[in-house]
Amino acid sequence: MEPAFESAGDLGIVLVCDDTESIRRLVAMNLEIGGFEVLEAPNGETAIGILEQRCTIGRLPDVVIVDVQMTPGDGWFVLRRIRQDPVLAHLPVVMTSAADDYRGDREWQRSQGLDSWVKKPFDPEFLIEMVSGYVAHGRAYHPPSHAGGNSA
Repeated sequence: MEPAFESAGDLGIVLVCDDTESIRRLVAMNLEIGGFEVLEAPNGETAIGILEQRCTIGRLPDVVIVDVQMTPGDGWFVLRRIRQDPVLAHLPVVMTSAADDYRGDREWQRSQGLDSWVKKPFDPEFLIEMVSGYVAHGRAYHPPSHAGGNSA
């Protein structure tokens, strides 16, 4: 008899970076239930370290989800570092924020290389759908604008 759901990691690898442990774990658990392997980082500097380590073993994440406000190294720091590195530049980056002004200037966000944002609290089904789309189609994927998320 086959299981009703995929085993963790079967669908791809996601790096989740958030300085609030409870939120980071919530995102990770939802993605793991959805069949993804999850790597966790408590800040931007740690996330970059994980990405550098994954480069050396040749097993990069398929998607990076990063909180906007963290120290050391906020979400924009992580995004810049990813887009500046030719080995990492293809990775889809989803930024999260609980702030009311998280949408900002989408044209500017896009010019910085941001693929999508998700408003906290998020809809777990939307997050899994979005990550699945990015795993399947890379940065060419454009998630539907509903349930607290949107393309940048």
